[in-house]
Amino acid sequence: MDSKELLTNVVALGVLVITLVVNVCIQIGTGVVQNYEDDYFAILTFNTWKIAIVYVAMLLALLMIYTCSPLMIIKSKQILESKYKVCHERALKDLELQQPTVEKLKQYVSNHWIMAGTGSPQFIAVCSATTTASGVICLLSTDIHVNTMIYTIPRINYYGSDYKWSVVLILITQFTGVILGTIAPLCRCFTSLTFKVSIKWFWNHVSVFKVESYYTHKLSVWKHSSIPLKFSSRRCKIVIQNLKVLILGFCIGVQKAIVVACKMIPLIPLLFVIGILCCRRCRKWLNNVLVERPAQLQHNKDLDPYVLQLQDDIELAERTLKSISKSANHAIQKAEKNKPKNLIELLEEYSGFEGVGKYEMYQVIQVPPLTEEKYVDSWSLPVVTLTAVAISLPNIQKDIVDSLLKSVSEGLTYVTHVMETLNATDEYVSIQKVARTLWLEVEVYHKWLGYKLPNPDLRVNATKEIVQWFSDTAKNIVTKAESKNIKGSDDHDKALYMSVSANLMYRITQTILFSYHADIDQISQEELFVQLSSMISHILAACLTNLPRVITMKCHTSAIDKKEDSVHTAARLLGETMDIIDSLQDRVLPS
Repeated sequence: MDSKELLTNVVALGVLVITLVVNVCIQIGTGVVQNYEDDYFAILTFNTWKIAIVYVAMLLALLMIYTCSPLMIIKSKQILESKYKVCHERALKDLELQQPTVEKLKQYVSNHWIMAGTGSPQFIAVCSATTTASGVICLLSTDIHVNTMIYTIPRINYYGSDYKWSVVLILITQFTGVILGTIAPLCRCFTSLTFKVSIKWFWNHVSVFKVESYYTHKLSVWKHSSIPLKFSSRRCKIVIQNLKVLILGFCIGVQKAIVVACKMIPLIPLLFVIGILCCRRCRKWLNNVLVERPAQLQHNKDLDPYVLQLQDDIELAERTLKSISKSANHAIQKAEKNKPKNLIELLEEYSGFEGVGKYEMYQVIQVPPLTEEKYVDSWSLPVVTLTAVAISLPNIQKDIVDSLLKSVSEGLTYVTHVMETLNATDEYVSIQKVARTLWLEVEVYHKWLGYKLPNPDLRVNATKEIVQWFSDTAKNIVTKAESKNIKGSDDHDKALYMSVSANLMYRITQTILFSYHADIDQISQEELFVQLSSMISHILAACLTNLPRVITMKCHTSAIDKKEDSVHTAARLLGETMDIIDSLQDRVLPS
């Protein structure tokens, strides 16, 4: 969230909590929440009105804590972003020193996975003192609620409610919601174990109540900033400015007090756990957890430089660092099980890059586009067009055609990643939209611009006639689209799609006709299918040589809230294409 979204959510939370508090206070004042001092239930637990007061106090305490947290998040994002830039430059420098092999890419992705995980605002917020304290408060309120329910449900008839038996159902439903809602806060109570815990850390935590600057930075900025006032009176400006400084100074003091209190609250369950462990003579386990032995848990020096944290004096626990690293490797291994087998077989069957650009070697007629916009060639549109010609050959076996369609479908997925990462311009976006629409028509409906493939109207299934039909049809489509000149109309996008697709088809078929000259009559459909498949494979291979660069670019994104998703995409992309990257590195790139 940005500052405005944080403010909106805090205000919404405040409205909800204050409404609940006022509601309970009215019930206490009007006697709806009664005092059963003579009841056995009241002897075993708190009085009913006292329990209500405790709940109100906890609600207000949580509201103050969650109002304090956004002020910390705003500054912490800036700190994490600056540290991320330093770590990213270090990782990129290490990768550029050698050829980006699969192993180097794995290490690069793992490093950015750790940076994205430890530098996530969610991770930092969960590990903060305010969140841990709120978890303890939620746990205490749940404990009170459990004890209340234990003594309330057996004596439910005592209250004489008009809802009768349904009261039990309502209480059980609410009780289930409370228990489920306490799981996350309970886990956050032990987030201090995410960081390396030692006796020295514990002593400093108890004796020194230091409030980090990022908790009060935003308030300090507001305090020392000037307010644009429209008052002409100098006295009014002085009064308002002094009032602002006084109020914000008070808020800074309250903020520090809340942070100190939040740091003290988690010590309660921590001391309780330590006491239980000592009483049960689990000193050996306690020694392994609280006093980590250097001989047993060594730092992973390769990963430590990529850990992002707000406080430099607190280190991430070894077990947590290893867990994050394992999750990166697990994501890559999981993606490896979904590798594109059909695409890999196609690339291995036709090695080389000779087919790149071969489809437009003979540009006899250059048909201009419909508009003044500048459209560029892409990797995907020639592949789709060549596939349309290939599946139009009726003498090819169905299983071979289906295999080609599967290979191209898998290949276009990664071509899209390359295009979106390296060529995110308006021209490429437009051409990609045309390619996606055309591929949907070819793959699903076996059609090309509305014509059935193979074309049932062709009585002669000779290779030359099929190619010539594509050429003539494409030329007629572009000519008609140009003559209509419907720029700006509702059918403009459709006409643009028809014109660009037909334009490229004309160039490809003209290349095929002129490259074979008179020999095209003697070429079988099987031979032409092999030639087309070879060109498709070479174009895809040439495009996918950019995968290492795409993976490195996807690991790094400027938006801090999108880093984790971007690294996850990079890890999945690497896992699926490791075999392709290895095979393409052995090929000699053309000049």
